[in-house]
Amino acid sequence: MRFVFFLMFFLYSSLAFGYELCIHTVEGVHYFKTDIADTPELQEKGLMYKKYIPTNYAMTFLFEKPKIIRMWMKNTFIPLDMIFFDENGIITHLKENAIPHDLTHISSRIPAKGVIEINAGLIQQKKIKIGDKITLK
Repeated sequence: MRFVFFLMFFLYSSLAFGYELCIHTVEGVHYFKTDIADTPELQEKGLMYKKYIPTNYAMTFLFEKPKIIRMWMKNTFIPLDMIFFDENGIITHLKENAIPHDLTHISSRIPAKGVIEINAGLIQQKKIKIGDKITLK
């Protein structure tokens, strides 16, 4: 029984968190386990219906080409911070404390390659700023 539990935990961990996201700030490097939403289906769902995500977890939305990205909080139960970045991994825009279920569009303002969603409050706590760099492994 222990082996079955361990196997299920291992499979869940390896499938759920396929990549490591690093955010390089003046304060140091902050590490997150991340899933990549790179298809229209995954991007549409995002973190909808999740009631909890670990502090060190991020959802990374990647788009084929830079574009104005518009997000919203429809069917999202947890408050989020959003980090928009360009094709070089440079952070171009931040949105703190997006409100659960809010249908107001949150825009990248300029063309962006992607956006990262993390628990609300982490942008401030980790001192993430425009101009900081992200890398994916």
